[in-house]
Amino acid sequence: MNGMTRLCIALLILLSSKQIYGQKAIEIVPFELVKNLIFVDVVVNDTEESLHFMFDTGAGITVIDSRISQKLKLNISDTISIGTAGKTIESELSKQNQIRLGKNLILDSISMAIMDLSHLSKYLKTNVDGIIGNDILQKIVTETNVDTKEILFYSFKDFEYSRSGTVYELIGLESGHLGIPFEIVVKKGADPITMVLKIDTGADNYFTFHNETVTNYNIREILPRLKSKQGFGADPTVSRNLAGKIFTAKCCGKTFKNVPSVFEIDPLNSLSKRLANGLVGQAVLLNFNITYNLNDGVAYFEKRK
Repeated sequence: MNGMTRLCIALLILLSSKQIYGQKAIEIVPFELVKNLIFVDVVVNDTEESLHFMFDTGAGITVIDSRISQKLKLNISDTISIGTAGKTIESELSKQNQIRLGKNLILDSISMAIMDLSHLSKYLKTNVDGIIGNDILQKIVTETNVDTKEILFYSFKDFEYSRSGTVYELIGLESGHLGIPFEIVVKKGADPITMVLKIDTGADNYFTFHNETVTNYNIREILPRLKSKQGFGADPTVSRNLAGKIFTAKCCGKTFKNVPSVFEIDPLNSLSKRLANGLVGQAVLLNFNITYNLNDGVAYFEKRK
């Protein structure tokens, strides 16, 4: 074998390796699932205390529990209005914080809303010290790999996706939220409806359809046998809605059948101005390994093995 042949083979191996494995991650952080929700360990500012944060793309800003904020003596510099599932609330705001994920990934200039999250800790039966919002996705390419139970982080600079996921252009919503289209068939024999659903990794259910969607598509008339359903989000306000099943939902190369769904009817939910028809929660999203590249405005949905 001559030198030129060996060089060509080496180049082919290098190129195929890059195609298969893609860019090396800056950091890989293990996560645990609690009621379908992703939790990671986070270090805030110059402490070494490991905090338990939920990864929530449905939150427009990173949140820290008020008890933890006092303990860390965070600087309160402003207030912020936050739209939750129930209403819009005012929260204290701490700016210019630093969070560390894993051993090496440090993200600077992080603003944190300060809220009492004790009701979430009680509901989930685990400490909820904070919530990583989708503002973090603005800073770095983020992959949630459910097969390995890891979050992988990549640099925007030279990121190149090289696997087999379906690419979707993300639809910008209010408060920095992100949506993708789903084809929904509410009842067998009904016409399919294309709806924009917010990607919400902080919701442990399948689908939630907002008040206006329920009204505009006459869902209560199409699905008359619905049960009452209580719910709450980042704030402790309890909402009372309806629950049932839709016939099919299609997205990302996968069809979901007879899907449990929540249909909002509580007037509290209608107070928040929302651009999407509803949200898609973790019970659906966990079927995919998802890579968010907000620099290009896209996400890749790869069906799990």
